[in-house]
Amino acid sequence: MVDKDGSYTYSKVVAVTLNDNRKSLIVFPNPVKETLFVQFVSTKAEKLVLQVTDLQGRILQQENMQVSIGNISLSVSTSGLARGSYILLVKSSGSMQQKQFIKEKF
Repeated sequence: MVDKDGSYTYSKVVAVTLNDNRKSLIVFPNPVKETLFVQFVSTKAEKLVLQVTDLQGRILQQENMQVSIGNISLSVSTSGLARGSYILLVKSSGSMQQKQFIKEKF
């Protein structure tokens, strides 16, 4: 920024690291007919809870699992769900990620 008199100063440079989990949870296909595929990266070996909820927050499916470090690929059966919108949640000890998906008729 330059002042009216032509003088200027630089501000201190600060590094910012963003932990953007929104891009690390992938669900496909969306809309889904029968099987929803889930992919994410685990940065540590830990216990996770995978939940499917309706838009009111009611838990319709839940699975507890142990994952290791690395790329994780899972499949979730949606055959017991009615047509509509749902939320997939992946919860760990320190974080939660979620993605909305649509269930179509099979």
